[in-house]
Order: sequence, then structure tokens, then C-alpha cells
Amino acid sequence: MPLRSFARAAVGSLPLLYLLNAAPGLAQDPGTPPATAPAPVPATATEPATVPEPVPVPAPVPAPVPEPVPAPAPVAPTADQADADADAQAEGETKDEVTYPRLEFTARLMTGFEIDHRHPESGQAAPGENELVYGFFLDQARVGVRAFPVKRIELRLSVELRRPGLRNAYANVRIERWAQLRVGRFKRPFSRIELRSKGKLPFRDRGIFNKELIEDSNWGDRALGAMFWGELKPAGLTYNLALMHPLSDPTDFSFDQGVDVVGRVEYKPIRLVAVAVNAAHKVLDSEHSAAVHTNAFGGDVRLRTDQLEIVAEFDMAQNSNPPDTLVERPDAEAPYAMGAMGYLAYEIPFTKSWSLQPVVVGEYVDTDLEFAEDETFRSVFGLNVLWRDIVRLMPQVELVQPLGKVSSRSQVARETYYLLVSVAVD
Repeated sequence: MPLRSFARAAVGSLPLLYLLNAAPGLAQDPGTPPATAPAPVPATATEPATVPEPVPVPAPVPAPVPEPVPAPAPVAPTADQADADADAQAEGETKDEVTYPRLEFTARLMTGFEIDHRHPESGQAAPGENELVYGFFLDQARVGVRAFPVKRIELRLSVELRRPGLRNAYANVRIERWAQLRVGRFKRPFSRIELRSKGKLPFRDRGIFNKELIEDSNWGDRALGAMFWGELKPAGLTYNLALMHPLSDPTDFSFDQGVDVVGRVEYKPIRLVAVAVNAAHKVLDSEHSAAVHTNAFGGDVRLRTDQLEIVAEFDMAQNSNPPDTLVERPDAEAPYAMGAMGYLAYEIPFTKSWSLQPVVVGEYVDTDLEFAEDETFRSVFGLNVLWRDIVRLMPQVELVQPLGKVSSRSQVARETYYLLVSVAVD
């Protein structure tokens, strides 16, 4: 073949070779394996080999360590929880982990300092009576024990060390929640304020009516007796029916025999509200004189939340020791006395364990409804400092003001400033 013809043929075949080289699959037999990639051309001495850059490997992320969850701080029981726990304990209804027999000790100390400024008018001051009295006082120093030999039986004993004497000494048998029997020495079921322990009241004294009628005339306070009581929980009712000795002092034998019949019913329509009524009939009998019959009755209402407590109470009772009169009474029976009292207390927590508690108290008393000159109004103002349910610091002022014309039958006007320190382990 001539050289020129060969060159033309070679040049004409270049496009075909280019297509075959671009699509190798078209130029090879389908049954043959695909052509392998050409080996890399080694770098020349003048061109250094290209080293691929290393791909950074991310460092392993450590698994997050869960932070320890702090244990929840203990929450102080609410007022209703405290009541429920106390009721359950009194009735023998305790948690499953409680074992029997069980023994619990109680103690309470109430002391402080007071300044008592009296303002007696003509005929009220006794010879040598000071108008300004101050000093330390000791209201209570008590110890006690509660024993639960089995779940349904509670035994309780407490004594007063300030003036040594027996306080509580009773056994409570729980047949059912609605059927319980208490025998021994315990409080008569009369008056909410009387039934409330002084270690729980937000003020120092229960008042004039309580002292002169509920306690001094033996309508309340402790006495020997037996009481059938219980709680009808679905209906929100608690009832008490007691037969008691008519005198509170177990060493007082001025009457050979007698009996008090005392009843109280409390109704809780909702969790925050409680309404109660109570009544009593007293028989004092002696072989040397005719039997004496007297009566008392009253009612009270309480509104209580976790922080707020409002209590109002009204009572009437025949006063066996009324103020002296200059004229003869038209009726030989003991005259009626009347008392109305209420208080408001509000607890303001400022740390987990400490709280402030402002309190206001008001009381109206008429110790003899047949004669005048014996009406009195009493008020108390204070700001308590509370630590848990154990320590209470109670700076308060109590004002007593006779109403109307003042005579020897009237209460002496006075202001009492005091700091009460109460420590209780119940």
C-alpha cells in the first residue's frame, strides 16, 4: 500500500478508536470480564508523588453521666394531714410498718417572762395589791407516755410537774372506727378551745369564760368517767357521749355522788370546715342536801387550711360561783353566764423549718346574765415564731377591759406583755 493511502486510513480510523476507548463495553465481548483500570503511572523524578491528606476521625464523644437527683426535701404535714395522723394514731390505725407493742414518750415545757400592769378602780384593789407585777412564769412542765400493746388499744398517762398532779390516765379501746370506748381520767367533750391542747393554741390563755366556767365550774377539764365515741367517716360526723364525775379534782369529796352527762357532735361538710355543738347536764348530790342540777351548751366552727386557721365559739353555762351581788337573787338557781370567743392565726413560712404566725384574739364575757357590771372584753395580739412543730416563741400582748359601769363585780382592767417559750415533743 502506498504511504499516502496508509496515512489516510489511519487518520480516518481515529474517531472510531476514540468512541471505542470512551465506551469500552461496546468494544468487548459481553462474556468477557470488564477491563481492569490501568495501573497508576509512577511519578517521575521531577514530579513528587501526591500523598492523600488524612481524613480527620472525630474523637469519640463520652456518654453523658447523669447527675444525681437530690432526694426531695421532707415536706411538713399539712394541718389536715396532722389531724388525720393524730386521729389514726388515737384509733390504732397506723401504717403497716409499725410494730406492736409500741411505746411513745411526750414532754412539754411552757415558760417565759411577763409584765402585768393592772388598773383597779375604787373597790377593786385588794389591800397591798400591786398595780405592776413582772417576772418569770412557768405555765406547764409535763411528761407523759403512750402505750399501744396491740393495734386497737391505747393507754395514756401524763403528769404535771409544776404542781405535781395527775393529768391524763385512760385506756381507749377501738372496736371499730365508729365504735370506741374510753375509760379513766380524760377531758370532758365540751368546747373546741378547751379540747385543743395549750401546746397547739397560738396564744397563751384560753380566756376568761374558759377559766371561770369551763374549768372552775367543771364543765370542761379532766375528770373520771367513761365515753363512747367514734367517727362516721362517710357522713363526716364525729360523736362523743360521756358519763363523768361532776368534779374535776379527784381529791374533792364535797359531794358524795353525782354525774355529768356530756355530749358533742362535730360535722365536717368539706375538708376545710368543721362545725360542732355540745351540751352537758350536771348533777351534784350529797346526803346532807338536795341534789343540784345545772346545764351548759354551746357551739363552735373552724375554718382551717395549710396556713390559715379561724375559730369562733359561743357558750352558755350556769355559773355556780357568780360575782357577789348587793341584793337577793329572785331565783335560787345558778344564773347563766355567756361567752363568745374567736381567733385568727396565719402561718407564713420563710424557710423550710421556720415560719411567722400573726395571731389576733377577741373575747366577750358576761359572767352573770341577771345583773350588770360584769361584762368584759379581752383581746390578744401577737407575732409568733415557729420552728417545726417543736419550738414556739410567742411575744404577745393581752388587753382586758371591763364594759359599762365598773364595780367590785367587774374584771380589773389590765395589760399583760409577755414572751412565752413553748417546747413540745408529742
